[in-house]
Amino acid sequence: MNNDSTSDIFEILILFKNGIIVKNAYGDGFSIEIIESNIKNGSFFSSQKTIKRHWGLYKITNENFRMESWKASPCSMPINEIQGEILNDTTLKFTKTTFTNTTKYNEEFKTINEVYHFKKFAKPDSSVTFFN
Repeated sequence: MNNDSTSDIFEILILFKNGIIVKNAYGDGFSIEIIESNIKNGSFFSSQKTIKRHWGLYKITNENFRMESWKASPCSMPINEIQGEILNDTTLKFTKTTFTNTTKYNEEFKTINEVYHFKKFAKPDSSVTFFN
C-alpha cells in the first residue's frame, strides 16, 4: 500500500506468485480495514475483474522490481511500466515510470519516489470467478 501523506489517496497492489498484479487507488471515505475485508471475502477481485487498467504483470530479478499495466487515457490505453527496487521483505520503492503511447509510438519517462509497504494475505477464495 502506498499512502502519500500529501494527498487523501492510497493505492493497493496485490501481487500473485504467478506474476500477475491487481491494483486500485482509493480516496477519502475508504478505510484499509474495509478494503482488507473485501480482499479476504473475494468481493475486491469481483469488482476489479473487468477493469483492464487495474491488472498487469510484474517481474522480480534479484532486488529489482518491474511492473507493466495499462494507464487510462482519453484516447487510448498506453502501457505504463514502473521500475523500482525491493528494500526488504515488506517494502518496495518505485523510482521510474515509463508511459508508452501505443497510438503515437512515443515514450515519456518520469522519476518517481513511491514507497509501498506489503502485508501477506492467505490465498484468496478459489471459488471467486475471474472469467465468465
